[in-house]
Amino acid sequence: MPQEKPTFWKQIKSCFQRVSNKDLDKKLDQIIMNQAELTVGLKTIQTQVGKVAKEQSDRFDVLSKEIQDLKDIINAGGDVTPEVTQAFADVQTALQSLDDSIPDAPPTT
Repeated sequence: MPQEKPTFWKQIKSCFQRVSNKDLDKKLDQIIMNQAELTVGLKTIQTQVGKVAKEQSDRFDVLSKEIQDLKDIINAGGDVTPEVTQAFADVQTALQSLDDSIPDAPPTT
């Protein structure tokens, strides 16, 4: 006597019958653990982004101060040597390079 092919719903039912509560608990524990690992990873990335932002901000502040100091020296002394003029241009270039490497903040609406 030929064996009857199981229907779609019988196949689905047999799949669920093979999964025990223990199996489901194990999978749930894995999901929870993966979420915990993801949480730790995201917090680590957040800390690193904060560190990078502070380093960039500090560097920007230093370069801005150096430019202002050079402007003050030039304004106070009148004539300057070509070396001072070149140093001023170099610092402005470095500051512009840093500014270009940092994406602009999105506009607030």
